[in-house]
Amino acid sequence: MNLNQQQLKSFLHSSPVTVHLYDILESTNQTAWELLEKGKKTPFVVIASQQTAGRGQWGRKWESLQGGLYLSLALKPNLAVADAFHLTLCSGVGLVQSLEKYNISVKLKWPNDLVIEKRKLGGIKTETKVYKDQITQVVIGVGINWANTVPEIGINLHSLKDCSIVSLEQLAAIAIDGLLSSYDFYLSQGIEELILAYNQCLQNFGQTITLDGCHGVIIGINHQGALKVCLQSPSASTEICFPVGTISLGYDS
Repeated sequence: MNLNQQQLKSFLHSSPVTVHLYDILESTNQTAWELLEKGKKTPFVVIASQQTAGRGQWGRKWESLQGGLYLSLALKPNLAVADAFHLTLCSGVGLVQSLEKYNISVKLKWPNDLVIEKRKLGGIKTETKVYKDQITQVVIGVGINWANTVPEIGINLHSLKDCSIVSLEQLAAIAIDGLLSSYDFYLSQGIEELILAYNQCLQNFGQTITLDGCHGVIIGINHQGALKVCLQSPSASTEICFPVGTISLGYDS
C-alpha cells in the first residue's frame, strides 16, 4: 500500500510543506536528519509506506508494517532547550484536533500516545539538535495505524465503522495539517494556552491512580510536560509532578 504523490498533493492543497515519499526506509526520522544535513529547506515531511527499523519513545521498537502512516516533520524552531518537550505536546494536540474534525474520538495518553477507546492508535517521537542552549533543528516522528495489523493493545482507523477518512493519503494530509497548525498555535499563543489545549485532549485527566499506597487524581501537566497528580491521604492532600519517563500509566489489557 504505497502512497500516491498526486493524491497526497490534492489533499494538501496550498500547504507550504515539501513532501518526500518512499516505499521502504529504515526510519523516516533518520532520513529527515539526512535531508537536513544536505540543506533541505524546512518545513518538509518524510513519509514511508514501511519502516524496517522504526523506533518509538525510549528506543522501543515501533512495528511499521504496510498499511500504517509513518511520517516525520522537519522544522527549524529556534527554541530554548528547556522548552524541548513543548514540541511533543503541541504535536499531540494538533493530531487530536485534526482527527476530531473527522468525527474520530481520539485522545492523548500521557505523554505522547494517541488512543481510541483506551487502545493505542499511534505515537510521537521528537528528536532535536541543539546549539548554544537553543534547539535549532527538530524532527517530529509520527506513526498512526491506518489499515495495518496491530497488537492486542492497538487499534487502527480502518476498523472504525464511522471513520470518514477514505485513504492513507488523506490521513497523511490530516496529520501534516494538524502538526503545522498546532505548531503555529504554540508560537502565537504560548505555553499556557497549549497546556490548556493538551489537558482537554488528555485521556488521563481525572484518572485515579495509586502510588506507594496513596490514592491520587491526575490533574494535568506542567510546563515541562510532567504529570501533575494530587495525592490524597487521611490528613492532607499534596500536588506532585512526575517528569516524563518516571512513571508509566500503561494500557488496559
